Amino acid sequence: MNGAIFERETALVTGAGSGIGKAAALRLAQGGAFVGLLGRTEDELEETLAEIRSAGGDGMVLVSAMRARWLRLSTAFLMHEKVCISW
Repeated sequence: MNGAIFERETALVTGAGSGIGKAAALRLAQGGAFVGLLGRTEDELEETLAEIRSAGGDGMVLVSAMRARWLRLSTAFLMHEKVCISW
């Protein structure tokens, strides 16, 4: 992706499957950030990730319907860990 203002940065975007969240995620990725896509609808998040990757960026889908899950997922993401969390 062109423009590297966020190169080597990690960003976590809530609501990244649609609307303003998706637009923010795409822009951060365009700037070189690795983007955590957090939301409740996996299909929409996967679509956003596909758009990011097709443009040369990268990220990770994080699906959550509850705030407590968000805290665990975001902590793992920010530590760049692949984890399996059971509820």
